[in-house]
Amino acid sequence: MISKLQPMLYAQHKYGVVIVLQALDAAGKDSLIAHTFSGLNPAWFDVVNFKQPSSIDLDHDFLWRINQQLPPRGMLGIFNRSYYEDVLISRVHPEILLNENLPGINNLKDLNEEFYEYRYQDIQNYENYLNHAGYVVIKIFLHISKEEQLQRFLDRINTPDKQWKFSASDVHEHKFFLISISMLINVQLMLQLLRKILGTLFQQMINGIHEQLQQPLFANDLNNFLSPSQKLLRKTMPN
Repeated sequence: MISKLQPMLYAQHKYGVVIVLQALDAAGKDSLIAHTFSGLNPAWFDVVNFKQPSSIDLDHDFLWRINQQLPPRGMLGIFNRSYYEDVLISRVHPEILLNENLPGINNLKDLNEEFYEYRYQDIQNYENYLNHAGYVVIKIFLHISKEEQLQRFLDRINTPDKQWKFSASDVHEHKFFLISISMLINVQLMLQLLRKILGTLFQQMINGIHEQLQQPLFANDLNNFLSPSQKLLRKTMPN
């Protein structure tokens, strides 16, 4: 269904779709992307992998590199990791924030709760800004248990065609597994929900039915799953 609606989204050329994909190591981000989006036209679809910030990235605000990779209107983009790294990984390894040369941040003691609250607000404001500009932001977190993650690491070591995926840092990060997790979503359920959400959002954007956008999307099972920008989309759509 997504592959049929994709050309219409491109032809309308008014909206962009951003899928923010976060996951624990070995949770299956790449497999989800390959399985769910394999039928899409690659000319109107892009995957961006956000890794450790470069020296150029560090010379700008933490959202600068994200904004550089937004998909054009009419296209769909997947952020394989995202700006949420700046409030997740930095919680586990706060020392990395010292490389950002932020005013008022001179040592680890300066990284208090107020600092993170400001970052949370910056992210919310950024997503609202994207919504106002015609972007739909869909946020997904893939969760696996600590035991399953360890088993997948062992599989990477013992399976020759998977060994390229393994790095020593995987073992190091495994001990930090108990980082705060906001959503515990089964991968297979996530695939079903993702298809359902994208199909409905594409159809609504193509038809331009304002009245339909005023109604809750799958209120019984997805109300708590929608991002702030998705909840505000119905209010900000033009008549």
